[in-house]
Amino acid sequence: MLYKSAGFSKSGRFKAEILILVFIIINMQTKYTEALQPEKYYHIYNRGNNGDNLFYRKSNYEYFLKKIDEYLSDFLIVHAFCLIPNHFHLLVEIKSDKEIIETIFTKEKYKKLLSKNLPDLQNDNKSARFLKSGRFNRETDENLSKILSKQFSYFFISYSKSINKQENRRGSLFEKPFKRKSINSEEYYRYLIYYIHHNPVHHGLRDDYSNYQWSSYKRILSKKASKLPKQRIISEFDNKENYIYYHSQEHDAEKYKDIIID
Repeated sequence: MLYKSAGFSKSGRFKAEILILVFIIINMQTKYTEALQPEKYYHIYNRGNNGDNLFYRKSNYEYFLKKIDEYLSDFLIVHAFCLIPNHFHLLVEIKSDKEIIETIFTKEKYKKLLSKNLPDLQNDNKSARFLKSGRFNRETDENLSKILSKQFSYFFISYSKSINKQENRRGSLFEKPFKRKSINSEEYYRYLIYYIHHNPVHHGLRDDYSNYQWSSYKRILSKKASKLPKQRIISEFDNKENYIYYHSQEHDAEKYKDIIID
């Protein structure tokens, strides 16, 4: 009736419905695909294609964490994680543009990334002058964003090859594109850590989040050496006691819905 009163013919109505559908799909795809930028924090999420599992045995979880270190630790710092059989959550801090560029320039394994994304700086003298000047502009940031996304792709591909071989499967293991949402306040940061660590309870895998092996909750409290920035994380809660207390309380999920991806 609305279409008729607005003067739409049947064909016009069909076209309008298609346009609305396309808009909804595009909006859903772009809502959680922000460009990754230096010195920002992000909630990173991905799940198995068609809801398939990503992890089948203990060694898969261990291998996944090893691959994060291998492919991503030069570009970001993981503050929290949780690995669930068919998906994962990360809270990451992207390193500074200078740190990332220095890494790309100095490590042989990133020559391909450099040649494809910053070809004008392959010359050693040019790259040295560039780093010294610190003149990183919008174009540089756009290229770094591409580099970061590409490195995530390499990470997913490497892990997928192992699981596909193990499970005798073919095709994409992960959904595309992976989702990410920037975190812009200390309050959101604290809640996201809570949310990530409570994921096993949320999905009915455990009654007690604190004993789930494949989250960072206990690792942050542990005295064992780790790449997690434990002191920085704890300081956001003031101390260990408040870190534990904050996790034990219920929080208003509706208040933080903008940073949640699931």
